[in-house]
Amino acid sequence: MPTKPTIHTLRDLTTICEVLDSDTLQLRHSNFSYVDQHDYVWFGRAYQPKLTLDAAKVSQALQLLPDAKAYPLAPEGLTVVAHVNASTTYTKRPKLSLVDDDEAPGLSSWMLLQEHPHPNIVQYLGCTVRRGYITGIVLERCNTTLQKQSENDSLSLNVRPLMCGIRAGVAHLHSLGYAHNDLNPMNIGINYDGRAIVLDLGSCGMFGSALVSAGTPGWADEIYTSEPENDLKAMELLEAWLLKQRPDLGSKNS
Repeated sequence: MPTKPTIHTLRDLTTICEVLDSDTLQLRHSNFSYVDQHDYVWFGRAYQPKLTLDAAKVSQALQLLPDAKAYPLAPEGLTVVAHVNASTTYTKRPKLSLVDDDEAPGLSSWMLLQEHPHPNIVQYLGCTVRRGYITGIVLERCNTTLQKQSENDSLSLNVRPLMCGIRAGVAHLHSLGYAHNDLNPMNIGINYDGRAIVLDLGSCGMFGSALVSAGTPGWADEIYTSEPENDLKAMELLEAWLLKQRPDLGSKNS
């Protein structure tokens, strides 16, 4: 049995978020989690705003979450990454803030990349596995994101090649029958060679499939099924956003 962690400050937590009622937008509860060095997940819930929580109450509320509730089972033939290089890779964990009572989160959309890679979609390298469960997926680490680069005046942006790369990556997903459903400046990476890289397939799904978690306010609002139109609209917004962030780019890329 793993040792229950002691939380000294809320910054010790792996995740903390507020869950709102979808109809009234009133607070339902706050969820929080802690993942230890052996990938055991400790999960807690409090019926109060996260800003009113204290470390003692959080520590008391944390309970060991069964692996089956936190992680998907590792199938046979899975590429397992035994040693993760944090300087060149990024390990994406399941969305522990969205743990519910009925369904364990999955990472299956990412497996699409193993058989169908593309230079404008983040490279999938394999998974980390503990006790027979997938505890994370290991991806290439990008130099920065579109959001961060747009905020740095010392870095250049070039709308035309960036948008061409984004469209190429999205077109590849669509050719496989999948839509991304959450394109926004935080989910577009920029690699060391200036290539645009489509990130975060957490909301990616086959055309017509229901979406459990999708969209970012202001970019993909009120979408409930995976559709190519979600991405087409988002790419229009992305291009307009880029030109608005740096008006001088319009003449450079026209």
